[in-house]
Amino acid sequence: MNSIYEYVSRIEETCGQESNFVVFLKYERSREAIEKILKKSELQRSISSIIYDLKFKGANPN
Repeated sequence: MNSIYEYVSRIEETCGQESNFVVFLKYERSREAIEKILKKSELQRSISSIIYDLKFKGANPN
């Protein structure tokens, strides 16, 4: 099993009413990480296959 540290360089929380997170992936593992993430989430929108707005299956926003 792969560790999150193999794929993620840093995570930042956004400001605002809703609690959102921005995840920065390590370049050398980004394609593999994106494929795994997309399998476990529902794509809300994407900008040039660089920026993704995702909703995770089974995630409760409250």
